[in-house]
Amino acid sequence: MADHFYSVTIPSQAVGAAEVVKGTSTASGNFELRITDGVSGNSKEAVLKALEAIRNYIVTDSAPA
Repeated sequence: MADHFYSVTIPSQAVGAAEVVKGTSTASGNFELRITDGVSGNSKEAVLKALEAIRNYIVTDSAPA
């Protein structure tokens, strides 16, 4: 198993795939996602479903302000 970190510093002029840093250790961006590869059930589809769940939570939550 290996962790992969996807990091973005927001706000920036443009937020797209080019601004994402991926590595096996943190890049210390102010928005970061850690995914553990090699875990049973982890797939791109599962990650996208998890991100959608997080998105839906953020939309209805009062934070971040």
